[in-house]
Amino acid sequence: QSPAFNKEVFVDFMGAQIKTLSFLAYIIRIYQTEVGHHSTLMVKGMLSLLTICPHEVAHLRKELLIAARHILATDLRSKFVPLMEKLFDENILLGKGWTTFETLRPLAYSTLADLVHHVRQLLPLADLSRAVQLSSKNVHDESLPTSIQTMSCKLLLNLVDCIRQRSEQEGGNGKELLVKMMEVFVLKFKTVSKLQLPILISKHLPPPAPTPPSSSTAILAPLTPGVPSLAPLQSPATPGNPQTPATPATPDIKTETVDIKPAPSPAPAALGQDKESLELEKKVKFGFPTSQAGNYSVSDCRALVKTLVCGVKTITWGLANTKAADGNTQSKQFQPKETLIYIRLVKWAMEALD
Repeated sequence: QSPAFNKEVFVDFMGAQIKTLSFLAYIIRIYQTEVGHHSTLMVKGMLSLLTICPHEVAHLRKELLIAARHILATDLRSKFVPLMEKLFDENILLGKGWTTFETLRPLAYSTLADLVHHVRQLLPLADLSRAVQLSSKNVHDESLPTSIQTMSCKLLLNLVDCIRQRSEQEGGNGKELLVKMMEVFVLKFKTVSKLQLPILISKHLPPPAPTPPSSSTAILAPLTPGVPSLAPLQSPATPGNPQTPATPATPDIKTETVDIKPAPSPAPAALGQDKESLELEKKVKFGFPTSQAGNYSVSDCRALVKTLVCGVKTITWGLANTKAADGNTQSKQFQPKETLIYIRLVKWAMEALD
């Protein structure tokens, strides 16, 4: 806001800082002990860079996320536990730029998922709840690749036991959180059966065999729409059967064809151009996320369904062994709300597994 502020100089300086962090990420495994003495300042500096990085320079945020991914692969990842609430904020992790939102989400979400997976035993129940909320949103985000959706399902699967333990230690309502996770998995089964499977089936159906036109259809069909077809030509003249050069009906046919005006109909080329223009208008809408329907594959869908089945099994175990809000674990019977979720699970899972 200051009139003396020069954004170009600021971006250049931030680029130098991120390059320095990238160099640090390159040598951090060799000098991990020395870097550990200043790890608190490094963590605060990385979060500061994520917060103030301008949304116009998406390449700088990408370099920053790549450097952070290398640093989070070391034992210094535990230093980020006190600041996990900020990392779960997408305005800090991704910024508010359209380009970063469209291109960097898979990198950002996979980096954060790796961090949560390795430090999940150290996270309080509040941070576990934030991780469940973000991962559940990514599971149902059809603009993300199927691999990121599967990764989010695996992360939810790995958080079940941690939620059970933290719920007992902190006296929280972890069972309600597990019920919400079960609803997320059931809805994903429904999405697979209603959206992904029809697309995969249509992609792998054999093309219909072309039917050759019959001879009678080829003779009787008019050459141009709106103009009646002429009678078939007579046989050529022979010595025993001479033909007259003209017939009495020829002038009548000629005068009728001159006067008849066929009804105007759009040409096939014009129809094709109109369809192409409509499709182009649909494609060039700015601000709409691109669909991943064209990238669906059988292997990705199979891996996703397998992860969903394993997740449902693990969540069911967690529900049976997690204390309720009143601390009661004696009753193994499900509540009516939970029973309804399992009824829907059987319905949609059977369709997804068909």
